[in-house]
Amino acid sequence: MSLAEAEQARLDGREEDAGRLFEEAIAAARAGGARDVEALVSARAARFYEACGLPRAARIYEANALRCTGQGLDEPGDEAEEEKASRLEALALVTDRIERALQGSSVSVWEIPLEEGRVPDGFRITAINLWESLGWSTANDTVDGVRMRHPERIHPSEREMLFDAFRRHALGELPSVDVEVRFQHRDGSYRWLLGRGRSDGVHLTGTTVDITERKLLETDIRRARDVAEAANRAKDEFLANVSHEIRTPMNAIIGMADLALTTELAPEPRSWLGTVRASAHGLLGVIDELLDFSKAEANKLQLVAEPVRLRDLLAGTLRLLAVRADGKGLRLHGAVADDVPETVEADGTRLRQILVNLVGNAIKFTEEGEVAVSITKDDVGIALCVRDTGIGIAPEKHAVVFEPFAQEDSSTTRRFGGTGLGLTIAARLAALMGGRIDLASTPGEGSTFVARVKVGAARADSSAARALRVLVGEDNEFNAELVRELLRRRGHDVVIADDGNTVLAAALEGKFDLLLLDVHMPGMDGFEVARMLRARGSALPIVALTARSRREDRERCLAAGMDDFLAKPLQSKLLFETIERLSGSRTS
Repeated sequence: MSLAEAEQARLDGREEDAGRLFEEAIAAARAGGARDVEALVSARAARFYEACGLPRAARIYEANALRCTGQGLDEPGDEAEEEKASRLEALALVTDRIERALQGSSVSVWEIPLEEGRVPDGFRITAINLWESLGWSTANDTVDGVRMRHPERIHPSEREMLFDAFRRHALGELPSVDVEVRFQHRDGSYRWLLGRGRSDGVHLTGTTVDITERKLLETDIRRARDVAEAANRAKDEFLANVSHEIRTPMNAIIGMADLALTTELAPEPRSWLGTVRASAHGLLGVIDELLDFSKAEANKLQLVAEPVRLRDLLAGTLRLLAVRADGKGLRLHGAVADDVPETVEADGTRLRQILVNLVGNAIKFTEEGEVAVSITKDDVGIALCVRDTGIGIAPEKHAVVFEPFAQEDSSTTRRFGGTGLGLTIAARLAALMGGRIDLASTPGEGSTFVARVKVGAARADSSAARALRVLVGEDNEFNAELVRELLRRRGHDVVIADDGNTVLAAALEGKFDLLLLDVHMPGMDGFEVARMLRARGSALPIVALTARSRREDRERCLAAGMDDFLAKPLQSKLLFETIERLSGSRTS
């Protein structure tokens, strides 16, 4: 087998044939003792494999050529040549061991020759285990009979990014090349590779690691997260829709019952109306607990700082729950320590909610005795303490009672009822306010819950009282009549408009001090009314009225140009506090 045949196969691009023919020519020369021929063929084979991007094979053949050349020579350089050949062969053996270690792994080592310090456009990669990991036998395999240049094996969308990294590293803008790119596998698919390399001015040398599995896992996690977020959004939307559909009629039921109870009534009708009102508030309590729990789960609960009169807060809570306590023959009482400020800066609604949940829970689980409530100063801020003489809680159940939908045991749920969310929400609200809830309890003797929350110093308020002219945009006649009556009793002049176009026209006349605006109006919804008023330069304070109470609903109202947001059913205290804050009047 002649060297000429091997060279012809190389020139024809028949690389597999060329490699085989070189091997056969070397074997024939060695068998015939023609060491000079073996040296020549080995040297040509070394250049061939170097051009193929196989440096390990090239070094082995180069070492063989030098060894053949050095045999039988008596020149002074013989020993040096033998030493060089031995070192090259040793290097080839080390390279062979590295290659065997990398085979079957996801790691490869590569090198790119530079031209004038930069990576050329049609670069070639000399590598160990790179092409093999991508299903190629050598770097020169073809696809459909066409040999691919190395850059063509990189995903088209990432070639520019990769060359930019090469360029910036060459300019010294990046200490190293650190990229994630997709290389084409021989089966046509793409594999993700993490490549890291550094330049010495002559070569860019580095490693790659196959990170396809990690990328697939990241994609699965991302999809699972998207599905979970979509499910949460659907849940929130469902709860908001249910809340809206229930709150709208409940607003009229509770409001009209409140108004009726302020008139002269016989004892029996007054009792009936009281039952209607209490039942309606009970239903709203369940809805609010579900909505608040949903918000807490999504970390969407928001705090609104405002002046809070703690003694009024406690008195109002006790009045609200007094009927339930009296119905069970319990003594319900409370006190605020003398050193506690009259007014603090905090979220009054959330403080009230914590107190109502804790006191309501104490009344529910106490059959006889008392429920005592106190507010004292604390290292955190203030401490809301609720002590009862109820059934108590076993020590091993102390953590369980703060979990959602949980009570001490199933018999407790059957006996006392409830959603099992009250303590969960109270604990999360306390944490949101920078504190916590502590529990001390003995079965059969009672429990003590202490909510410790941060509060700030209250700001001074020097606003003066005055009557207002209020425009109310509300298409539900019962809700409109309720708002009219509430405002009229506080001395305000009220005008009702039942569609968006009428509201806009009336507001633009500039005769009003305040606009209370239902966001769901016929003709033109409240959002569009607010946007058009602001676009025309109106500074009229606008308060949104809606049966939807999510944070997203509030943000949408504020984004449309409204100044505040009240959820239905309207709470008269919050309504008047909001009017006072926006108008500068004292309406209480």
